[in-house]
Amino acid sequence: MAKAQPHYLKTRQVTFPTKGKFKEHLQAILHKTTSLPNNEVEDQDDIFDLIDFLEDYHNESITIQEQFDLENCIFYVDKPQDYNGYCFWLMDKNNQNKRQFSITSFGNPRTPMQNLVSCFGYIIREMKARFRKEIAMQEGKDFKEYDLWNEEPKPKELVLEFIKIHNLKDKLHLVVSPNGLNNNAPYLMPDYEYLAKEYQDFYFNKKANDLLKLELRPRM
Repeated sequence: MAKAQPHYLKTRQVTFPTKGKFKEHLQAILHKTTSLPNNEVEDQDDIFDLIDFLEDYHNESITIQEQFDLENCIFYVDKPQDYNGYCFWLMDKNNQNKRQFSITSFGNPRTPMQNLVSCFGYIIREMKARFRKEIAMQEGKDFKEYDLWNEEPKPKELVLEFIKIHNLKDKLHLVVSPNGLNNNAPYLMPDYEYLAKEYQDFYFNKKANDLLKLELRPRM
């Protein structure tokens, strides 16, 4: 019998012990949203979870991220043509581009690139928390009421640049932990653990040289 695979959501640092429990959580968001007057996902934690799902677990993750800036999308439920039930949709706030996405069929193995983006996001989480407090103080805001978002470059773009600098393109499968280890978050393999400090410095220097566009967004 296959061992249960935990599903980890990096933004809220929440782990579901099995795929079934994770699917139940996504279904609960769907059912909750269908009861809202405008059928839009309103709870910020639910939005975080849907973005993490699309980035890390959806079978068309790469295609969706190429077509949509997920942090600039509205999530809602609607009935697609020739289908009786509700499903999730996302719509770009700027160009109104939209598509539906399934939460019932997913689980293709995550790529090393996806794992590395998640890994580095986890590595700089404390640094981003400090930046959030600093920016909130500069803008006269309560940091507890805001989240810090990478506007430009996006997390994946930063990791791609880092990979190029360190000539890692053909080594990603050696750099980051493989799937199936039941770890909550991907981690750097022993021979490449030094990259944690390298990426922290890389991200810090981007911020110090005004090469990061960061934005505080209100928590819903």
